[in-house]
Order: sequence, then structure tokens, then C-alpha cells
Amino acid sequence: MGTNQIMLVILSVVLVAVGTALGIFIFQNQSQNTNRQLLVTDLNFLGTEALRFWRTPVSMGGGAPTITTEDQAQLEFYLHWSGNTTTTASGTYSVLANDDGTINVTGIGTEIGNDNENPVRAEMIVDTNSDHLLTITLIN
Repeated sequence: MGTNQIMLVILSVVLVAVGTALGIFIFQNQSQNTNRQLLVTDLNFLGTEALRFWRTPVSMGGGAPTITTEDQAQLEFYLHWSGNTTTTASGTYSVLANDDGTINVTGIGTEIGNDNENPVRAEMIVDTNSDHLLTITLIN
């Protein structure tokens, strides 16, 4: 083999390696973003269900006018959950009623997040005492 042919082989190997690494990076980044969007979508749904629970009269299986930790079991029953967590294809979700009138909904995704160690995570606070009823925070 001549020098030109060896250089072409080396160049081809380098180009294939760079293309493969770039493809893996793009796919991994896209799956992370997709999982994050699925978490936010599920949190929006769960947040609106929690609002429905709060606005439904107690006599019809809803929550009291002010949410407290005593409403936790009723909220789980309303969401058709056994316990305070549930798992879907996009992640694991937990719900927690607090004494200050808020409901925390946390979603932990199935993909590794931006820190390359922990899974994608998002939290929603349903605040029945505020003008901003639903607040979502992306954690990773």
C-alpha cells in the first residue's frame, strides 16, 4: 500500500468514529429531552387532577377547601393510586399533600439528566392559596 492509500484508510476510520460519536450524542440528547417533555406533560395532567380533587366537594369524594396532610389518603384514592407513588413508561411519580395548602407532585424520569449521573427530574407545586396554581421546576 502506498502512503496515499494508508492516509485515506486512516481518514476514513477517523470520519466513521466521529460520525458514530456524533450520532450517539444526538440520540442521547434527544431521548433526554423527550423524557423531560413527557415528565412535564404527565405532571401537568397530575396537577390538573389534583386541582380537580381540591375543587370537588368533600361529599362527592374531593378534598376540603384547604388541603392538609390529612387529605393524602383521599388524594391517592382520587388518583386511583395504591400508595403515594405510581410508575409509567416515562417515569415514577409521587404526590404529597402538605399542611400549607400545597400539593407536591414529583416526577423522576427514565433517562439520565444533564449532570450525566442522575435521572431527569421535575417537580410541580399545586398551590391552592395562590394565583399561580401550577408551578413546574425542572431539576435535571
